[in-house]
Amino acid sequence: MVVRKGGEVEIVPLIHLLYIEARGSYSRICYEKEGKQQEAVMSYSVAEYEDMLPDELFFRLHKSYLVNCMHLDHLTKDAQPVLKLKGNQEIPVSRRRYPELLRFLQTKFRHG
Repeated sequence: MVVRKGGEVEIVPLIHLLYIEARGSYSRICYEKEGKQQEAVMSYSVAEYEDMLPDELFFRLHKSYLVNCMHLDHLTKDAQPVLKLKGNQEIPVSRRRYPELLRFLQTKFRHG
């Protein structure tokens, strides 16, 4: 994925992409670079990224979040389901998407 940060253009391998968060008509791209979390703001919507990125790696948790399933740590279901990433970031999961997320995870991680 190509992101613009300041006056630079960075190439971010998809495996390093953590999640994408909607910010109005923009999106905040969160990714890892050299072991540190970085972010960039891009002018595509989360829906556009959902269409661009491989659905075997990325799942739309909520109207505002698209997450890379390779960085998932665990999922909790309280009044508001929350997905925790390996770096301890917590991302809300819509109650409507929760059953679909469970099916996705069971399919994705069925064989270890």
